[in-house]
Amino acid sequence: MPLGPLSGAAIRQLADDTLGAAVDERVRDLLDGAGGNPFLAVEMLAGLGTADTSGDLVPPTLLVGVRGRLRSLRPDTLRFLWMGAVLGRGFSLHDAAALCGQPPATLIPALEEAMRAGLLDDDGDDLVFRHDLLRQAVYVDITPSARKVLHRDAASHLVATGGRPIDAVPHILRGAEVGDEERVALLRRAAEDVLPVTPGLAADLMTRALELVPPASPLRFEVGERAIRCLTRAGRSREALSTGDRLLACRPPLDVFSRLQAALGGALWNMDLAEELRRRTESALGVEGAAPEAAARLAALRALALSRGHDLIAARAAGATALRAATAIGDREAYVLALSGLGEIAQNAGENAVPLEHFARLSTIEPAFLPEEIVAHLHMDDFASSARLLLRAGTTPGKRARR
Repeated sequence: MPLGPLSGAAIRQLADDTLGAAVDERVRDLLDGAGGNPFLAVEMLAGLGTADTSGDLVPPTLLVGVRGRLRSLRPDTLRFLWMGAVLGRGFSLHDAAALCGQPPATLIPALEEAMRAGLLDDDGDDLVFRHDLLRQAVYVDITPSARKVLHRDAASHLVATGGRPIDAVPHILRGAEVGDEERVALLRRAAEDVLPVTPGLAADLMTRALELVPPASPLRFEVGERAIRCLTRAGRSREALSTGDRLLACRPPLDVFSRLQAALGGALWNMDLAEELRRRTESALGVEGAAPEAAARLAALRALALSRGHDLIAARAAGATALRAATAIGDREAYVLALSGLGEIAQNAGENAVPLEHFARLSTIEPAFLPEEIVAHLHMDDFASSARLLLRAGTTPGKRARR
């Protein structure tokens, strides 16, 4: 009589009989991973019934049971399964072969044995562990130091063969160690890839990259500056400010000091700390050694901060000077900041037509300024244009309002 997988109701009944009230969401997720396989379900429940369910995801009895099934496999097959478990539940034969350091054709006997043992399936594109609990059990049987090495190798292989750095991030995070500059570079590339769409993820990646840079490394300031910008873009301004202040406390070189203060400008502005922004920019501008780009950005940020003050004539002069400097050196960020400052100054002065001109120019080069253009149209009582722009903002993917 051929036996199929247990139904979901049968698995739940097994869980209730074994664990009673201890069946929580985590246990249900593990049971789903068993895919109705009686061996996996029973071994897992037996382990959870005698252990703290807040502990390891894979019960010891399941490890013992899986090891018993693996013991009959040839060493080459076992090594092949280890590589697959590192790569994930689904993986390609070519990727596993690369980690094994062998041509794919030489692994066909190992693949066939694993499939005969009921451990793997082949969906035509990828190889897949028949149940995720099997993959977990194989994975935890690899020594922690070996796992790190294999994850590092997996990340390097995936990127070297044309994969996106973001796809290698799970391996980068599991295999990276402090001082691993190659992994730091990969995390930076991955953050750049996802920043326009998911700035929160980019901020997480850059924060982790910064953690991997030793405190004494000159790379720390460069990575830290990028982390500040990603955190600010993700709306995590307080975290950006604390990150920047920790870096500034390390007494960086003067040119780096200027860049870090310029990078912190967006966070200070978003936190409505205009006076602190003015104080910092003026302090940084008073220190010699800043690169032209950093100086231009600081000048533009100072004008932006002055837009919240009482002397709007001085603020407008500062903004015009900053715009000329940004245009002269061709720095896009300084240009955007200076134009934004002039728009804020004109708006606070009640000059409705001038802010509209500035913000309309800004929104064509930086879509994040579209809300400012909409508000400027409203101040001109141009409700038709505001409605048209709102409609455009609502139908354009990835548009995000800016404070």
